[in-house]
Amino acid sequence: MELVWLQSLLIIAEEKSLSRASQKLNISQPALSKQIKKLEHMLNSELLNRSPQGVELTKSGERTLDYAKKVLSEWKKLQSDLALLQAEHIVQIGSLPSLASQYLPLKLLHFPLQQHIQVEDNSQKLMAKLLEGDIDIAFVELQQDYPNTYQKPLFSEPLFLIVSANHIFANRDQVTFADVIDQPFLLYPMGCDSRYFVNRMFAKLNKKPRIAHETPYGQSILGYVRAGRGITVLPYSAIKDLKQEEIKAIPINENEAIRTIFIVSTQKELLEQFTNHIKEVRPT
Repeated sequence: MELVWLQSLLIIAEEKSLSRASQKLNISQPALSKQIKKLEHMLNSELLNRSPQGVELTKSGERTLDYAKKVLSEWKKLQSDLALLQAEHIVQIGSLPSLASQYLPLKLLHFPLQQHIQVEDNSQKLMAKLLEGDIDIAFVELQQDYPNTYQKPLFSEPLFLIVSANHIFANRDQVTFADVIDQPFLLYPMGCDSRYFVNRMFAKLNKKPRIAHETPYGQSILGYVRAGRGITVLPYSAIKDLKQEEIKAIPINENEAIRTIFIVSTQKELLEQFTNHIKEVRPT
């Protein structure tokens, strides 16, 4: 049964005429008659008495009309409640720290839905939250496939080697990983995207990175670099506003020295809404 059949019965009862009801519903009279025939067939009851003077409801029609009014009223209430629920829902966004501080505030400034940004230090944690339903959408660097999700690439950015201003590589125009194979590295714990890249590059050389210090999440790794404790790798978005008097950002001459940020969600329509909005926001 379709709600439109009940709506048609309601208008017919008000107008007491199929022709006037069809005009009010903006459909042809044969189409309206067909709807009522389908409803009568489904209920196995005649709902209308037809005469040259017009139409009247049968007893079955009157009983059906009572239920139709209740069903249509509840349907409108449901639509209203869902609209309020949608308006009240705060979209939970998961983001990497560099994106949360630099990229997202500008891109989502005028986004029509309320949102709250949850920051995690690596993409694996964010994807776990997404799959568990703790967040609605995630801005991540994907390192594997995730079934039952919708994904779109947003942008790519280069990775840089970060060294102190008095480091032997400070004046280099670029470096390769073969150049830094014996250098002490400052890295975040396993699971961090930049840590994943460093491990991958060293694996290509059949080596393991020399880790001078594993910096806990939440601590600034740049402070350790400034102090000359070692070097690290960070994406452009994390160092684009970096003043290079004490620290230098050196391009890495490796094809893999780039990260691509994806927007990911389990909700296709929400993903499209975010993606379209972000594309419309021009950089300042």
